[in-house]
Amino acid sequence: MPIRYPSRSDPCRGFTLIEVMVVIAILAILVGIALPSFVNMMERARVDSSVEELVTAMRYARSEAIQRNEIVSIVDGGDYTNGWEVQDADATVLRVFDGFQAGVQCNGCPVDIEFNGRGESAVTGCFTITDGNWPRYWRLYLSGGFTEQDACN
Repeated sequence: MPIRYPSRSDPCRGFTLIEVMVVIAILAILVGIALPSFVNMMERARVDSSVEELVTAMRYARSEAIQRNEIVSIVDGGDYTNGWEVQDADATVLRVFDGFQAGVQCNGCPVDIEFNGRGESAVTGCFTITDGNWPRYWRLYLSGGFTEQDACN
């Protein structure tokens, strides 16, 4: 098959500079619209991840307390950002948790959360886990149960 070279009568294939600039402008507009939503989604994901970590620790501690029929505690490093441990009555560490993600804090969280052999909690109250923008409210009951709330009243 012979090689065919473009002649001046054949139109060149490709994009003009104006077409490329229009596409770049459209992409910049779309990124500008999507970026704030993405940042909000990441902030919410940090809070959600931290909440799930603490809820997992409470479920585990309560389950171990019932199974062992003894007090099991969640002992934090001061503000839950440095992690916490689940310990039995002899202060033996049963499980270690990493702590909240950067920028997430717990307002009103008890220093230690204890569950007795019946799964009941020694402390009660409402606490807020937030990064400043996306609060999640949780209530801990004397029965040992805990639920998410719309707000702490």
